[in-house]
Amino acid sequence: MTLRAADSASRSQAPRRALLDAAAGVLAEHGLAAPIELIARRAGVAPQVLRRSFPSRIDLALAVLTQEVEDLADRARSWGREADLFLWFLEELADLCVRHAQLAAALRSTAPRALAPLHRTIVEAGGRALRHAQAEGLVRHDLRADDVLTIASLLGAGLDGDLASRRAVSLRTRRIILDGVKAHA
Repeated sequence: MTLRAADSASRSQAPRRALLDAAAGVLAEHGLAAPIELIARRAGVAPQVLRRSFPSRIDLALAVLTQEVEDLADRARSWGREADLFLWFLEELADLCVRHAQLAAALRSTAPRALAPLHRTIVEAGGRALRHAQAEGLVRHDLRADDVLTIASLLGAGLDGDLASRRAVSLRTRRIILDGVKAHA
């Protein structure tokens, strides 16, 4: 790809990224029933642009979750081989679950197969981080990469209510799970 083509691709992704960033914030605050006009206003676009880009709320929810999971995986990959990457990854994954509990629930009930690529990304990024943490003796050696998806499910369980309520439940769940994955002498 030439420099000009890369720059053009980057510019064409900017409006989509602005829409997804705005949608992520609004949907975390208001859930899937959030007004489309509010998302569009935060993104600085007309509501028709948002509707054209994401014909349904499910399309929008999937795009937001995909972007959030890909961002998390990219940040985890950029860390390298640090031993505490896995614990950081789980904390960040828990935050993602808190912010988007309603979106994930909606997708599980209406488009469960659409979540498969997200699951693969979580297992790949989390599994890589897990192996580094195990090599350093930071986490239990009996955990496998596919356990990361089980942990993600546990981190997302019981997250009902408003954002503050979901955060409170998540903090307790994290303490239990993180203590359970750590290696004990």
